[in-house]
Amino acid sequence: MKFRLITLVVILSMASILSSQGLTPMKIAGVEVEGNNITTATVVKYTSGIVEGKEFVPGDFGKSVKKLWATGFFSDIQIRLDKEAQEGLYITIIVEEAPILGEVSFKGDKKKRREIEEELDLKKGQRIRPHLLKESEESIRKLLAGDGYLHPEIDASLSEGAIDNVRDLTFNIKIKNKVKIGDIQFHNNEAFKDRKLRKELKDTKIQKWYMFWRSNFDKDKFREDKGLLAKFYQTNGYKDFRILADSISYSENGKKMNIDFWIHEGNKYYFRNFTWEGNDLYETEALDYALDIKKGDMYNVEEFEKGVNERVHSLYMDRGYIYSAINPIFTPVEEDSLDVHFSITENHQVSVRRLQITGNDRTRENVIRREMKVIPGEVFNRELLMRSAREVFILNYFADVRPDVVPVDEDEIDILVSVEEKSSDQANANIGYSAEFGLMGGTGIQINNFRGKGQQLAVNLSQGVQGSMQRSLGYGLGGYQASQYKSLSFSFTDPMVNDRPILLGFSVFYYLRGQNRYYFSIPFDREMLGASFRTGTRLKWPDNYFRAFWTISASKKT
Repeated sequence: MKFRLITLVVILSMASILSSQGLTPMKIAGVEVEGNNITTATVVKYTSGIVEGKEFVPGDFGKSVKKLWATGFFSDIQIRLDKEAQEGLYITIIVEEAPILGEVSFKGDKKKRREIEEELDLKKGQRIRPHLLKESEESIRKLLAGDGYLHPEIDASLSEGAIDNVRDLTFNIKIKNKVKIGDIQFHNNEAFKDRKLRKELKDTKIQKWYMFWRSNFDKDKFREDKGLLAKFYQTNGYKDFRILADSISYSENGKKMNIDFWIHEGNKYYFRNFTWEGNDLYETEALDYALDIKKGDMYNVEEFEKGVNERVHSLYMDRGYIYSAINPIFTPVEEDSLDVHFSITENHQVSVRRLQITGNDRTRENVIRREMKVIPGEVFNRELLMRSAREVFILNYFADVRPDVVPVDEDEIDILVSVEEKSSDQANANIGYSAEFGLMGGTGIQINNFRGKGQQLAVNLSQGVQGSMQRSLGYGLGGYQASQYKSLSFSFTDPMVNDRPILLGFSVFYYLRGQNRYYFSIPFDREMLGASFRTGTRLKWPDNYFRAFWTISASKKT
């Protein structure tokens, strides 16, 4: 905090000087640096930005102090005005250098020593920032608490090093006993027994000796578990549930921890009547149908929020009313019923101004744009945006697709689609042995996003030759001919020609098998050459999810 007070003094003093100038910038005529032993004056000047010939206004001096402080090189920084002359200001920057870390040593318990050293990651020669000791102690406490050591004694101290401005750091650590959760008790619970409530706690569990796999007590996870407990009650009808208090106590030997919850369950509620106000776009019946919660249904916070935020609000979002708001007002009736009145503010439609795509380092932008159902200039539609994101993800070119709505003004928005590229290409190689064809092998490659245009290209080759088999019957008697196998194929497909919903593709193949075996006195030989042509399109009926494909193929025995 010291540097902030100094910054304020500097700004006030400079402001008093420049107030007569009407905040007109004044030139720095001269700069001196005092107090620096290791850091050069040049580094101090250029880091702060206070150099001869530069013009300054009062706010710039505060920024200069912050820049110097951020380096961690200094424990005290002052800026002094020495003289104001016609040619400008003469300034002195007074610094006190932060000490340098020398030897780091540990005393006391040796348990967890290596983990502590790795966690602190202190390097000899680094600057010692003002809060380094406190931050180091907190890091050690957090590390030990993760293993159940909740009451360690930690003392970090500095001592004079071997040379000037060097400080040795010593940690004295006493870990003490590991603390386990001995019992978890609930008070004022009538609807559910303690055992049931304990099961709803995900990470805060009683640690019996035979349940060695259970994690130790963690403050952050304990806080999350309290939220899970509240969620459990509120999904089972208890809308008014709350945790009144919780406490942690320890056994006399300090090895066991007991956790107590004092809770208020409240009444179990069921929905009775739903009423709507402010709905001009949709009839009440349409909203009731979208909400999909019936009279007599038990209160469930998850289902209720899903009905309001996902189903009902989506009706408005799909028609461009992104600024619409639905405010439910609950009215308890008698002891177990709830009336819900929805106050709707529909606001106005917004349109899409611009569609921006980022993260596509390899895939061309038009490949993504042609899958987008949301068009700039048209009214925003949430359902079309979600479908667009799914269509882009299904391409299998991206590990993640994140659509986002960026408000521009009251009437327009921008849509930002962020994608994360991934490799979708495949390569294969295989090797094997066959009694007929001998040693066999093959290789192939399939490029699913050829040249970033969304085109598919595949090449595959397999071959096998048997060179040691003599014919013993019929065909080729008295001669030698090796059994052969060869397969070669090539295919190319463009799923959207010229960004139109038309698919065109072709493939060619060559196949050879034979020539030295008989099958019921007929030579089992085959050699073929063939090709195929494929086309397809997206249909408009019954809807544009459907596609149709046609294939023509031809082959010839040679």
